[in-house]
Amino acid sequence: MSGTRDPYYEWLGIPPKDQPANHYRLLGLEIFEENRDVIAAAADRQMSFVKSYQCGADSELSQRILNELSATRLCLLNPKKKAAYDDQLKSELQPLVAEENIRATATDGPAPRIRHEQEPPSRTPAHRALLATPLPSRIMVIAICTGLVCLLAGVAVSFLLIRTLVNRSPSDESVAQNREEKPAENDIGPEAAIPDIGRVTDGKGEGNEPLLEETPAVGERPLQPTTGPVVESEPPAPQTTDPEHLAGTSAPTEDVESTESMLEPPAAAPIPSEKEITEPDETASLPMEPEPTTNLVDLPKRRQVPDLDSRQRTKNEITELYGLAADTLPSKKKQLCKEFMELARDPKETEGRRFVFLDLSAQLARDTGDAVAMLEAVEEIGQNYDVRTADVKANMLVQLLGTAEDQTRVMTFLKTSQDVVCDAVKADDFDAANRLSTVAVGLCDRQVGGKEFRQGIRDLCTEVERLRVEYELVEKAQSELERDDANPDARWTVGRWFCFIKNDWDRGLGYLASANDASIREIAHRELQGVSVDAAERIALANSWWNVAQNVDEDIRHGVLLRARHWYTQIDRNSLSGFEQDKTDQRVARIDELVGELRPGCLALLDGPNATPISDPSPGATPEEVPTLFARGLAAALKDRDYQLAERLFGRCVDLDPNLVPALNNRALASLRGGNARQAIHLWETACNLAPKTDAIAHNLSLLSRLAGRGHINLHSATRKSLDALATQAGTQTGTRSSSFGFRYMPIDGSQGASGQYNDTACIHCTGLGHVPCPARGCSRGTVGSTRNEVAGRNPVTGQAIVKIVPIRVPCGNCRGQGHVDCPHCSNGTMGRTP
Repeated sequence: MSGTRDPYYEWLGIPPKDQPANHYRLLGLEIFEENRDVIAAAADRQMSFVKSYQCGADSELSQRILNELSATRLCLLNPKKKAAYDDQLKSELQPLVAEENIRATATDGPAPRIRHEQEPPSRTPAHRALLATPLPSRIMVIAICTGLVCLLAGVAVSFLLIRTLVNRSPSDESVAQNREEKPAENDIGPEAAIPDIGRVTDGKGEGNEPLLEETPAVGERPLQPTTGPVVESEPPAPQTTDPEHLAGTSAPTEDVESTESMLEPPAAAPIPSEKEITEPDETASLPMEPEPTTNLVDLPKRRQVPDLDSRQRTKNEITELYGLAADTLPSKKKQLCKEFMELARDPKETEGRRFVFLDLSAQLARDTGDAVAMLEAVEEIGQNYDVRTADVKANMLVQLLGTAEDQTRVMTFLKTSQDVVCDAVKADDFDAANRLSTVAVGLCDRQVGGKEFRQGIRDLCTEVERLRVEYELVEKAQSELERDDANPDARWTVGRWFCFIKNDWDRGLGYLASANDASIREIAHRELQGVSVDAAERIALANSWWNVAQNVDEDIRHGVLLRARHWYTQIDRNSLSGFEQDKTDQRVARIDELVGELRPGCLALLDGPNATPISDPSPGATPEEVPTLFARGLAAALKDRDYQLAERLFGRCVDLDPNLVPALNNRALASLRGGNARQAIHLWETACNLAPKTDAIAHNLSLLSRLAGRGHINLHSATRKSLDALATQAGTQTGTRSSSFGFRYMPIDGSQGASGQYNDTACIHCTGLGHVPCPARGCSRGTVGSTRNEVAGRNPVTGQAIVKIVPIRVPCGNCRGQGHVDCPHCSNGTMGRTP
């Protein structure tokens, strides 16, 4: 892109004299706009236009401006941040009104000569924006001030004339005649100072409007009024709004990229309070040191990103030293990616080079398709520098995906995007979360995408949209609490968000104490009063949360269960009996199962460390524990029909005893139920090599072959060939067909057991539920995507409505909002005999 190009002027219509623009100017809004819908629509409109430049030479700069617009949107849509920013902006604009009043007053009479000990204060872009905007109130103040000055001047002249006529002497007449013959130049004495400066130094006229008093900028000494004979001094420099003519000053500049990741507006210099501006006291003209003030926004704890110019210089030095260019081989890029990460962690490196090393490492990892290294570099940047980590990760992942034609990159995107979506949700960055989840859903619907991710990503997309809507309600509730802190509905909304959704009980527990639900309110009070280390008290508290979880809404049930799990795991096990320990362990295991069913797996990351499900059913198990693990696996498969847990348990048995044929057979069945037919056939092949022509394995292979032949199971051609060869090897072509039906699990001793004791007759399609997920395109949990038109405002010129298209979810017409339909392959979830 050309160095002389100004994207703020060309794309957003912000001329150089108004740069850097305030948030409202950046979105093209009236200053201090209050309508949230208008702000959101303006931000969407600006961002949509800038996105059109993402493809091409301007993609990098377009992304930076998009980040700045996104940060502006977040600031103005957050009530607290907007109020702080508005106060800051008002404080910057207010001194300019008083300064304009001084100019208007000075034009009607000779101005007092004032010695300027320092240069005139510089003007901010916000000041220039105010000057360019006609303000009726300012015009009225100027008119009143002008009239008052003229009135005071007339009274003073009349008083002088009357005194001269009454006390006139001959000598005075002769002096007057001499003066009429030859007027003196610059003959100005104390009596000729109009108006009398001593009468207006209090800074107030009629109505207490400030006339000549100007609040000094921070670091400058207030101007002192002249009350006696005027001392000759050099005339002050001419006042102008052009920053080029301000003595020794220049308009403040702001680097585009340095603000791309700010979640809050930057903290300004100490700002004079409202009282200092509108109500100056009689000592305001005395020189004094400025009092320290507190910034309106919290300063970021992380370091600021180096400015663009220094980063570019450092980047040029690094690329030249290490021979990095656009045509660098991928192998060398991978090597440089690792080297740059190591150099960035060198404590002797400067901050500028450390940031550039991390930035280059992320870019090299992106170019080579290494998502893990890319996200690692971005995460390290987010830990040390003030950037919006989730948003940067989302943008980098989309860039890594490219045109979505590379199957490897598509799968990499699908595997990593879910974790990034969770990071964005944890940071309340729902724009990035929606952007990634929408792209992922589109990939799953394409042939090049991964169908195995389809349902999980659809569930994730639905959950993210639900959380986004709830987060907007939380923001409104927080605004309500600023006006009425005792509002019970608002306190419940905020409390349920922090406690049951974000698992942040330190912030939300106080709000739950005012909940409408009496049981939740009572438990919250108990926790606020403090919980002792007594095991009985903690068990009672955990049981209370468990009981509440049975009756609450499904969208917060997982959060209530996690609180119960927290207190169950905070009990001193040494103080419990063996029975109580087993009962507590069983309750915790049940909570883990319920949480996994209630919440999409990837969003379980939001639940925090207190809710980590048990991924390894038996960590550190020994071969002596194989029978116990095997029994638990049979119970999970045949009784609970939890095939994922069964597969993990049988897999643990195989790890401990690789030659255990019943565990191989049972794990193959669990894998088949999970949709992984290829792995199931591989496990049966291993079992047949260990024990040829096992009756249970032969029966299962025969049944699977018949189901595939009738089209009940879709298998790849290569997988079907492997199945046919394995069926022949197991003797299914010549053996006698079993009269039983359904898949057959094996006991640990390999015996047949009682007739039908280990048969799994659940339908292969619905796993015994009797219904299958709705096959309608886009249906997720009974809802499908749709859009709704909302009026965001009206065009101030044409008066036409500005329509905003909002994505929504509506009930599916195929399943009537149920999310499932009756299984067409079975009757009440039971598999029939297969001929």
